[in-house]
Amino acid sequence: MKVVYCGRAPGALTGALRFVCVAALACSAASCVAPFPPVPQAENADRIERMLVEAYEDVGEAYNADVAASEMALAGLDNLAAIEPGLAVHKSGDTVTLKLGAASVYSFAEPAGNSVDDWAKTVGEALVAVHQRSGPFQRTDPQRIYDSYMAGLASALGDDSRYFPSEEFYGYLYADVDGLIDLTYAQTEDGLRVLSLDREGRLAAAGVEIDDIITHIDGKATAGRSRFEVYSLLRGPVESKVFLNVLRDGTALPSSIVVQRRIIEPRSYELSRNAGVAVYSLPVLNELAANALAQSLSVETRRTDSQNRPLKGIVLDLRGEPEVAPNAVRNPSVTLGTSRPDWSNIVGYIDTGFMAGPGGSPDAARRLASAFMSDGVVFRQRGKQDKANIVVEAGGTNPSGQLPLVVIVDSSTTGGAEIAAAALQDSGRALVIGASTAGGGIIRRNVSLYNLGVINLPWAQAYAPSGYGIAGRGVLPDVCVSAPDMSFDSVMTALRRGEGLTDLTDRTRSIDPGDKAALAMQRALCPAEIDEGNLAIELALAILKDPGLYERLLRKQPLKLPAT
Repeated sequence: MKVVYCGRAPGALTGALRFVCVAALACSAASCVAPFPPVPQAENADRIERMLVEAYEDVGEAYNADVAASEMALAGLDNLAAIEPGLAVHKSGDTVTLKLGAASVYSFAEPAGNSVDDWAKTVGEALVAVHQRSGPFQRTDPQRIYDSYMAGLASALGDDSRYFPSEEFYGYLYADVDGLIDLTYAQTEDGLRVLSLDREGRLAAAGVEIDDIITHIDGKATAGRSRFEVYSLLRGPVESKVFLNVLRDGTALPSSIVVQRRIIEPRSYELSRNAGVAVYSLPVLNELAANALAQSLSVETRRTDSQNRPLKGIVLDLRGEPEVAPNAVRNPSVTLGTSRPDWSNIVGYIDTGFMAGPGGSPDAARRLASAFMSDGVVFRQRGKQDKANIVVEAGGTNPSGQLPLVVIVDSSTTGGAEIAAAALQDSGRALVIGASTAGGGIIRRNVSLYNLGVINLPWAQAYAPSGYGIAGRGVLPDVCVSAPDMSFDSVMTALRRGEGLTDLTDRTRSIDPGDKAALAMQRALCPAEIDEGNLAIELALAILKDPGLYERLLRKQPLKLPAT
């Protein structure tokens, strides 16, 4: 008989989706014989073991580096202190002992050969032993116990991996089901300090001001809450009212501020014209924005401006939004839904403050590059698994034609945006101006853990068409504006003299991601800084208005690309 595990779906979902079953066959009322997840008790030992085996195997296979089952298993046990503060894991030689205070709860010899099956069996027995002796364990929902364990497991993969409980993950995934309040905040001991407001000005019109402290949302205190708890308080039916209690300059306002929830639309591009040059600003890249920009190009290339001038050049500004504070939390500004063909980068939105990107996914990079090049390599993807090793090529109608193109980047250009910038640069399609990019280049993947939650982890790395790895290195612009004492006149004078272009060898140099000294030297060639001024834009416009200069600066012949 096939056993089917059933359990509750995340609270963020509604209707028929509130109950899910994990099985190859549909779960009927008669066949749902065992609640999930299993309580850590002896009679559930086999089920716990199977759950852990799958977690160790799936994470180990997907992670873009070697990780031992022992590392994952022990990191998970260490994190159980989040449930039982008195629990400690002690290791002496090959012996591991779990203690509650001074009392030994469970002791075992590390399994020989780093066997996944043996570690799963041993950890399962340890969980049962702790549950028998720990009051906090017995009072805690099993889901929370396993969430704590899996969060610890994810920590074994480094700081760039993170576990999301199913309720949290699906709550973000279905962000377009309900309305939301669009603000950026930082958690303080008194509540949520408002760092920035929505672009449309709705919050300001309602009376919310920068530096206000939101102490309560609909009567519930905000201090000490996690970002997902705050997100859940801010969510609700579209056009429903939210009552905010606010401290301003240390004094509580006499009455609540009332705002309405709304669907937060995906962030897209901004377009302006400057003497025959179309300037596209794309601070947040996502698939929808890339598609919309391509559609706009097909119109702009055929349109004249108010002075009947045809389009003669394009500026693509890929500088991201500056960080308002190190601990800033942004609520989602992109609509996500069940129709997404690729969910693998959703936690990229979450990790960057619940926004779309800001650099965007590899697919967004392909779509953006395809708006300017009809064929050619966009990037190479390499990982530990064979299926991670692919070549991604442009495909589309290239609505920009062969109009001169300048791309602007700086240290806030990351993810898919810097992948696209590298493709346009290496293909000879665009001149790149600005500062070294962020050096993201890590392609991430979500691993679902036996219906518990999701671990987002590094799965592969992106390589520019010319062969260098983007991770840690970034994209080096053709014209650097971040060196000391740069000015419009000094840069333009140098460029007209045939100077000022980045050396091609430097621009395409491959560097081992582990060679920190070499990476630092590479990035020092054009310091990775935020370009807060207009120097890059002014240079781009001046170069595009001088077709002869543009032609001299552009590396017209595409680089000799490495073999596939």
